[in-house]
Amino acid sequence: MSIPAMILVTPLVMAGLSLLVPNFAGPLTAAAQLLTLAFCGLLAWRVAAAGVLAAGWFYADAVSAFMLLTLSLVTCTAAFYSAGYLKAAGGGAAGRARELRRYYGQFNLFAFALLLTPLLSNLGLVWIALELTTLASVLLVGYENNARAVEAAWKYLIISTVGAVLGLWGTVLLYYAAVHGSVPYAGLDWPALSRLAGGFDPQVMKLVLLLVLIGYGTKAGLAPMHTWLPDAHGEAPSPVSALLSGAKTSVSFYVVLRFYFLVLATMGPLAQKFMLLFGLLSIVVAAAFILQQRDYKRLLAYSTVEHMGIAGIGVGFGTPLAIYGVLLHIFNHAVTKSLLFYAAGNISLKYKTREIAGVSGLLKNLPFTGAAFLAGVLAVTGLPPSGIFVSKFSILMAGFRTFPPAAVFLLVMVAVVFFGFLRSVNPMLFSRPAEPPPEAGISRWTTWAMAVSLIFIIGPGLFTPWPFTRLLDSAVAVFLGSCP
Repeated sequence: MSIPAMILVTPLVMAGLSLLVPNFAGPLTAAAQLLTLAFCGLLAWRVAAAGVLAAGWFYADAVSAFMLLTLSLVTCTAAFYSAGYLKAAGGGAAGRARELRRYYGQFNLFAFALLLTPLLSNLGLVWIALELTTLASVLLVGYENNARAVEAAWKYLIISTVGAVLGLWGTVLLYYAAVHGSVPYAGLDWPALSRLAGGFDPQVMKLVLLLVLIGYGTKAGLAPMHTWLPDAHGEAPSPVSALLSGAKTSVSFYVVLRFYFLVLATMGPLAQKFMLLFGLLSIVVAAAFILQQRDYKRLLAYSTVEHMGIAGIGVGFGTPLAIYGVLLHIFNHAVTKSLLFYAAGNISLKYKTREIAGVSGLLKNLPFTGAAFLAGVLAVTGLPPSGIFVSKFSILMAGFRTFPPAAVFLLVMVAVVFFGFLRSVNPMLFSRPAEPPPEAGISRWTTWAMAVSLIFIIGPGLFTPWPFTRLLDSAVAVFLGSCP
């Protein structure tokens, strides 16, 4: 069995086992996702050392391998966190076996769909896989089964479906451009399209880019179709919020990148201006809502919109340094935001509220969670020595060399978001507790998930291992056309 097949079979088998042994589904899912992470690491090592891996329908270049590493790391920590979170929240009770079957069955199907998307080279199949991520996660968003959760799930489904339809039209138009290009090609395979894209009709490709940025950008959290994201992230269980923010938006942005660089070969600088526009709009919208937010989970959700906007701006800058920074930023954001949602889950368990005003004395009442939350906030706002500082700095350096006004504006908005975050979390962390909150059992499973995430948040800011750097360099070369 090939490595891509093993990556996909593991969560599928675990989804079936979750239905048979629900009371053991938590630890088994954690073990399965750890195994999947090992397979993804093996594939990344293979691609970094020997180049593209093609096996049947599966295709893995450096970009695919990089995304698989990012996604599998988040799904692995989310699985560990889920095992402790559901138990502390009452999900481990014998009377809730049905809920455990539903949660872990869908969790593993969601992980399968996330990992499937980067392993496909045919952009039509990619559309199917990306839509499967929505269908597999929508019931997880409404897992709590209260009015607000159900409303958030329906909103997520409806807006994502609209985005999927627009993305499908973009894919259809791309096929039309390929068939009527200077060298006609009747297919949607990414490697072939990337070689022929320079001969496509620029007017058709302009529509493709617009439909892709609005359609697939909906799932990535880019404005103006981001409105599902705060509700879904806010109402979903915290490990699901971590998956949506760290994995779902990342893989969706990956799809946007695949299409964008095809359009770039046809449209040139005009495509960069489109991407800059959507990126700048996203960060402005996010900053406005961050400044007035009263719910700490929704605060983190709007931060996701901000970071997808930063990634979009970096793509618009277009230099090798900028693309390197964007890919590194996707990884850094995924692990940092997942940590913050894990901490938010512990806070919710302890204080029984999502209101910022209802949380005080966090560092005293939950020392490890409070410290992790503080580290995550400082990292997500771009302070050293976090990995996000490195990726933001790379994007800004590239911007000052290519689009200085956009880079200056980005720097100002980053400062605004930093102010908004500190104003919100300072009283949560450092104020004196009004009264002792009720006891809440914080499991070791959740502590392990947060500790691993902390390592990957700070590690890239201090040291980037050679295989990871080689993989990133190869991924940049793939997008810039220097290797297959």
